[in-house]
Amino acid sequence: MPSARRNFKTLALAVLTILGIMAVSRAGRDDMGGERSTAVAVSRAAADAAAEVRPSVVLLRALGKKRNGYGAGVIVSEDGLVLTARHVVTGATAIAVQIGDEEWPGELVATDRGADLALVRIVAPALRFAAVRWADESRVRVGETVFALGNPFGVGLSVSRGVLSARERRGVVPGNTALLLQTDAAVNPGSSGGPLVTLDGRVIGLITAILTRTGGHQGVAFAVPASEIMRSLPDLVAGRAVQRPWLGLRVSAVRDGLKVVAITPRGPAFNAGLKVGDLVVRSAATPLRDIGDLRRILSSRRAGAHIPLKIRRGDAVVTLDVETTYRRPENTANESLKKTDR
Repeated sequence: MPSARRNFKTLALAVLTILGIMAVSRAGRDDMGGERSTAVAVSRAAADAAAEVRPSVVLLRALGKKRNGYGAGVIVSEDGLVLTARHVVTGATAIAVQIGDEEWPGELVATDRGADLALVRIVAPALRFAAVRWADESRVRVGETVFALGNPFGVGLSVSRGVLSARERRGVVPGNTALLLQTDAAVNPGSSGGPLVTLDGRVIGLITAILTRTGGHQGVAFAVPASEIMRSLPDLVAGRAVQRPWLGLRVSAVRDGLKVVAITPRGPAFNAGLKVGDLVVRSAATPLRDIGDLRRILSSRRAGAHIPLKIRRGDAVVTLDVETTYRRPENTANESLKKTDR
C-alpha cells in the first residue's frame, strides 16, 4: 500500500506539472497574440496618420539655369498657399507644384531667411485645396513616434518613421535662428520642406536640414517647429518682413546669469539703459541661466514686445523694460525668382 500511495502521488504531481506547463504555454501564446494585436493596431494607426496628411503635402521642382532642385511642402490655405523650406526654391527660375498626378506652376510670395521658410502660391485660381492641421509641438514628448513626408532624391512622395529625438536645438544649422526639433526619421536631399507629423495626423514642424557625413540619412534631421511657423506665417501671407524681436546685445552665460559683453549703440538694450558688465538674472518670473532661456523668451514674442529684465549692477538690483524691435527685415516679399541666388 505505501508503494501504491507513492506511485499515486508521483502520478498526481506529474499531471499537475503537465497542466501547469500547458497553462503557461497557453498564456504565452495569449501574450504573444496580444502583443501582435497591439503592434498591428499601432502600425495601422501610423498608416492612418500618414494617409490623413498626404492630400495636403505637395512635391516641388525648383527649375534653375544650372540644375533643378527637389523638395516638398504643405498646403496652408484652401486657396493654394504652400509653405516649404526657403532653400528649396532659392535661385529657381520657375517652380512646379505637384499633388498626386496633377502639376501646376507656383509663384513665390515671400521668404523668411531666419527660419528657412518660403511661401509659394499654386497658380490654379478655380481650385480649392486641403490645408494641413497643425499641432503644438510642445505637447509631443521626446521619444514619441513621428513621420517625415517628403520627396527624397526626387523619387516621389515618401513616408519615413522615427521618433522625436530632441527639441530646442540651436546653432546646428548655420543661419537658422529657430529652436529646432530633431528626429531620427529617414530624411534625405529632397525631403526639405516636408512635414513632421504625429500619430494623429497633425503637423508639428517642417523639415529643414540634416547632419550627415555621407550626404544622406544618418539619423539626425531637424525641423522648424510649428510654433515658429505660426508666428511667421501671418507676415509671410501679408508679404512683409517677419518681425522677430531683437534686443541689440550679446551675452555670455556665467554662474549666476547672463553677463552682457556687448551692446549695439542706439539698439533696444542700449535705449533701455543696459550696460556692458551688467548681469541679467531674470525676465519677469523666468530665471535666465543660459542663452537658451533668453532665446525661448524672444521666440515667443514679436518685435515691439516689452521684455522686463532684472539686472545686477555691482551691489544694485534694478529691473529695466526693453522694448524690442528688429534690426533688418529677414523676409523678402515678392522676391524675384530670377534675381535670387541659388
